Amino acid sequence: MILCWQNSSDSENLTNLVYGVVRTIEKFFGQDATYSIDNYYITRKVGHCIVFAIMAFFSHVAIAATANNHRSAMVCSFIVNPVIAIVTEICQTYALSRTTSIIDALINICGCIIGIGIATLYVAVNDEKTQDKGNHEK
Repeated sequence: MILCWQNSSDSENLTNLVYGVVRTIEKFFGQDATYSIDNYYITRKVGHCIVFAIMAFFSHVAIAATANNHRSAMVCSFIVNPVIAIVTEICQTYALSRTTSIIDALINICGCIIGIGIATLYVAVNDEKTQDKGNHEK
C-alpha cells in the first residue's frame, strides 16, 4: 500500500503521473484503458474481502483457543463474523460519503468465510503439532 500526502497544487501533477504510468502498463500488456474504472471497483471489493478474511482469521483463532471443541468454535465464528460484516454495512448508512450495499455485505461475508476456513486449517495443524509433541515427550 502506498500512502501519498500532497499539496492541492501537486494533485494534478500526481494524477497525470499515475495516469501516464497506468497507460504505459496497459500498452505494454496490450490492454485498453477503458476498463480502468471497473478494475478500481474490483480492487476495492477484493480489498474488503481480504480485510474481513483477516478479521475472521484472527477472531476464529482467538475463539478456538478458548472454546471446548472445534465445532463450538466454528459455530461461534460463523455467527459472530457475518454479523460484524452486516453491521459494518448498516453503519455506513449514517456516514455522509458512504452507502449501504447488499453486494458489499455479501462480499464481506465471503471474506469472513474464507478467513474462517484458513483459520480452521491453521488451528487443526497446530493441534496436530501439539498432540505429536505431547506423544514424543511421553
